[in-house]
Amino acid sequence: VSTEIAEILRRSGVEEIRVVSSAVDIEDLRRRAAENAGDRLRSEFGIRAGSPVVGLVGALAPQKGHEALLAAAPAILSAVPETIFLCVGEGELLRRLQRRVGRLGFSRAFRFTGFRRDVPSLMDLCTVIAAPSLDGEGSSAVIKEAMVLGTPVIATELPGNIELLDGAGVAIPVADAASLADAVLRLLKDAKHRADLAVLGRKKSAGWNPG
Repeated sequence: VSTEIAEILRRSGVEEIRVVSSAVDIEDLRRRAAENAGDRLRSEFGIRAGSPVVGLVGALAPQKGHEALLAAAPAILSAVPETIFLCVGEGELLRRLQRRVGRLGFSRAFRFTGFRRDVPSLMDLCTVIAAPSLDGEGSSAVIKEAMVLGTPVIATELPGNIELLDGAGVAIPVADAASLADAVLRLLKDAKHRADLAVLGRKKSAGWNPG
């Protein structure tokens, strides 16, 4: 599904390889994103109108980089106090992350949604999607879906992520909370940059439609 995986296979001795990126049903994704109005979701999660939302979608597991987002939160909230962090997904780190958020004093700013069936609507609600994965991203569905929906993406410089972004998102070093905070703040404060990335993301994602 990516040149990164292809290279791993080549090193393992596989000779005939063809990269076929996993598809995204663009129309279906956009239809599902529109099923829940943003104001209803904001009400459900106690998010004020106008508050920027930084989303991280994925299993609450070590490789997804939630710890980097928590480490970046103080700088982000210091500059934009009304920011809400929306962590969509479930997993083994839930209690640990909730405890750390509590120790930091940021419980008011974090929402842990658990398992959801309306993920496209939640992604569409977000101002920015963060994908600070540490490893294991051959071809991230979250990055693809965010780009389809026109939600700007910040992702770590894993080979698979770079291949997907291709200039249509912001790449940061792995496990670098300061760079993540800087990237989030730049996007939150620059509506034009967000809009430009949304256009680029939609254009790039057209090639992932099946058929």
